[in-house]
Order: sequence, then C-alpha cells, then structure tokens
Amino acid sequence: MSGRDALRRAYKERKVESGVYAIRCETTGEVWVGATPDLSTRQNGIWFSLRLGSHREPSLQAAWNAHGADAFAFEAIEGIDVEGPRCIRPRLAPQGSARLLDRGPRRPGAELMDERFVVFHAARRVAAGSRLEAALAAQALSTEADVLIFDPQGRSVDFDLSGGPAALKARFAPEGEAPRGRGRPKLGVVAREVTLLPRHWDWLAAQPGGASVALRKLVEAARRAAEGPDRIRASRDAAYRFASAMAGDLPGFEEAMRSLYAGDDAGFETQIDSWPDDIAAQLRTYAAEAFGTDEATP
Repeated sequence: MSGRDALRRAYKERKVESGVYAIRCETTGEVWVGATPDLSTRQNGIWFSLRLGSHREPSLQAAWNAHGADAFAFEAIEGIDVEGPRCIRPRLAPQGSARLLDRGPRRPGAELMDERFVVFHAARRVAAGSRLEAALAAQALSTEADVLIFDPQGRSVDFDLSGGPAALKARFAPEGEAPRGRGRPKLGVVAREVTLLPRHWDWLAAQPGGASVALRKLVEAARRAAEGPDRIRASRDAAYRFASAMAGDLPGFEEAMRSLYAGDDAGFETQIDSWPDDIAAQLRTYAAEAFGTDEATP
C-alpha cells in the first residue's frame, strides 16, 4: 500500500465524534454556538475560513477582523449522537447572547467548486466558468501545449473542441427545462432489486407505508447523518486530484497532501504558500470544505 493510500485509509477509519461547540471572543464576551458531525476538525475549518475572510457568519468574521485570532477560543461543549445536530437547536436557543452558527449560503470557494470548470495553461488559470465557457477558453488555446480543463470535482477532463464557437454552444450549452404537463408531477422513483434477509423484510412490511416508504426514509436519514463527513471527503478528494495533476512535482506536495487528509490547515497552507499563485488559489478553492463541515440544518 502506498503512502497516499495509507493516508486515505487512516482518515476514513478514524473515529469521529459529533458534538456541540462554542467560539468565544475574549475581548467582547461574544459567543457563537454550533453543532458539527466532527468535533476534531471543526476548529480547523472555522479558523481556515476566518483567516481567508470568507466565513459565512458576518458577525463572527467582523469580530475576528477587529480583534485577531488570539482573542478567540474554541470549546467543545459536549459530544452527541450522529443524529444529534438535528435535535440540538431547542437546547441552544435559550443561551441568550450566544449566536447559533446555522447553515447559510456556502462560502464563495465552495460555490466555485460546485458549479464551475477551470482552464489552466501551464501554471496560469485562464478561465473559470460553465462547461461552455471553459470549452470556449480552451478552444482559443487549442494551438498551445499544456492546456488542461478541470471539472468541479478536480478531475482533468477532455472536451470535444472541434468546430467553431457555434458548434461548441450547441454541444455544451445547458439544455432548457422541458415544460411540465398537466397532472401530478412524476416523483422519479426507480425500481431496482434489493436483497435482504427475511427478518429485514418482515420489519419493513410492518412499517407505515410499506417497505418502499420505509426504505426511502432510512436512506434519507443516512444521507443526512453522513452529509458533513461526505462533504469533507469530497473536498479533500477534489483537492488531491487537482494537486496530483498540477503540483505533483512541486516541493512539499507529499507534505501538503498529508496535511490535507489530516485536517491540518496550517500545515497545508505552509506547504502550498510557495507554489505558483494560480495553482495555490485553485487548490484552496477545491479545499474550501476540507478542514471542517457546515452545521446541520436546523
């Protein structure tokens, strides 16, 4: 097993503790309270976004900007079950001046990772935008070497760039939404085979709505419980893919990836600080959710 595979495996197998935390500003006495599926990484994630000036809670970011990192402390209040963050809000609401860190709009880096393709010419980022915008930018550089297109998951992708701009628009422009017909909308339910033990079928059959309804509820509950860790994993994997393609030969690559999967944002920043500006900036974009998770939806 390679060193990179060992790092991935160690991260996936580590024990994760969910819980409630508080961030305190010692200068003003302000307190912000939240819940996270992973207490061990949450401080790194918050401090990382605050240092970048991109935290989605304006009052916390403003206090950080005014008083500096040394004025803030992170405290894990208590551990909870995996499903706990969804049940926590009533207990935290009476905290008076404590502000809840609820899920709001995702920070700019995360939005870019979710929605945009990027085009690199050697170490320079020349475009970022939709699939069509990336294709047009890459086509303009079709006579150049070292042109790469990366998708929102950090993968290097190949586009068919034949034809002129009109051909690209026809090929890559998003399709319009089909008009809805009359009647009830389709739910998009798909029939597939599921193999279970007899006792599982017996339990499902006894649930309100039958086996299909019970299975859908179980899957949705599992998805919600795993949402935070899944976002961390997806962000780290996207950053790793991009870095492997663009920075595999740069000094500090192995150390940067080790810090990425260990949740060490300070070590990560130290290693990539000397890398070409555009590569480092795009890597930070892919890693926007790598050092912490959003709180659960109230």
